[in-house]
Amino acid sequence: GIDAVKTALRTAESRNTDETQVKVKLVSPPLYVLTSTCLDKSHGITRLEEAIVDIRTSIEAAGGQLIVKMEPKAVTESDDAELQALMEKRERENAEVSGDESVSGSDDDIPDTV
Repeated sequence: GIDAVKTALRTAESRNTDETQVKVKLVSPPLYVLTSTCLDKSHGITRLEEAIVDIRTSIEAAGGQLIVKMEPKAVTESDDAELQALMEKRERENAEVSGDESVSGSDDDIPDTV
């Protein structure tokens, strides 16, 4: 379950060094994004690919499945801004709004008011 996902995502960060770090960001469950900031583009992409392998191994060992929606690639600042906007949009969509609450049995006897 959720603990297996957390453990798997931590494996992505387990090989971090001072030169190359992988970070995991939640977009909306079960969608996560891996990011890496480094000076050597090819090394950063390779590091992300290794992180994906580590995550896949951990998730499959727990009986789960990993689907990669987009392979690692170098991005620009505008791509990063788009990702941030998507993450903020998903966060707003996932925020509980009025009407999302579950209805209890005692609410059935109360007439609706307008």
